Amino acid sequence: MTTAPIPANEKARLAALRELGLLDTEPDPSLDRITETAARCFGTPIALLCFVDEDRQWFKSRFGWGIQETSRDVAFCAHAIGSEQALVIKDATLDPRFADNPMVLGEPHVRFYAGQPLKGPDAQLIGTLCVIDSKPREFNDDERLILAVLGEAVERVLLVAWEREQQMVANRSAEALAELVDTTSFGVITTNDAGVIQEFNRGAEKIFGYTHAEAIGMQSVDLIPDATPGAVDAYFKPSREFEQEGDAKDRLLDGKRKNGERFPLALSISRFHQGGRYRYTGLVFDRSEITEAEADRSAFFGLSVDLFSIIDHDGRILRVNPAFLNVLGYSEEEL
Repeated sequence: MTTAPIPANEKARLAALRELGLLDTEPDPSLDRITETAARCFGTPIALLCFVDEDRQWFKSRFGWGIQETSRDVAFCAHAIGSEQALVIKDATLDPRFADNPMVLGEPHVRFYAGQPLKGPDAQLIGTLCVIDSKPREFNDDERLILAVLGEAVERVLLVAWEREQQMVANRSAEALAELVDTTSFGVITTNDAGVIQEFNRGAEKIFGYTHAEAIGMQSVDLIPDATPGAVDAYFKPSREFEQEGDAKDRLLDGKRKNGERFPLALSISRFHQGGRYRYTGLVFDRSEITEAEADRSAFFGLSVDLFSIIDHDGRILRVNPAFLNVLGYSEEEL
């Protein structure tokens, strides 16, 4: 028996299989219909949808076969993922790779095997749709085409499942981020490029005294009535100051609460692009209760107990606050 060679792209292939998220999951009726169709179409007693894992082959869908998985060492499908073309074994007893394979010598007494490699969402070969018979047989070009078409049907079902899972992950991440933004001690205010407030978290409610409903639609100048003409536009619409997406600009200035009280605040603004237009998010910190010496230290960024970091488009860390360093144990230079 010859063990299938490990593909050169095995690490990426396994990562794609893991990302698909279907290993050890419940049967899928859509996939079961395809495997049953394959068995009936080719007149074979067995049809399987197999994922080739690191040390096993696991069957997501089974027709005429009771076992959920086998060792990868004995897997015909492990040989099939070495090429994008279907692997066809007309008589396994005559093929030196499989003649003494336990699945040939014992149940299910494989003689004929045809396996169509399956691609995951990122085109990595993750498994096969295969049909198996206990009798030798031929497999012509028309049959190869039919098996390939059924394989494409499986790939479409897998793609839909993957896209659904990705959307669920994105939704969970968005919900977690929204919760983080809403519960942080900072005020978080987002405006459009006209300075109209579109997001206003609980921290901002506490700082300025406005409710979320009251603040939405207000102008940023209502909260930051700087005496310098045009300064508010410079704070929340600093287009020329931003060399690239995500750049942050920090400022110390005055804010105005709902009751008219003026107070010192620190503001850090970042710009991002959404829906073809720029939006601006300001992190606001009330400096009323900190000492003058603390205020001179560039920031609320350094005073918060919340963890904050600024990264670039490539994920490189540009700046972190002391709380970030304390929790992770790195120095600023290391990060």
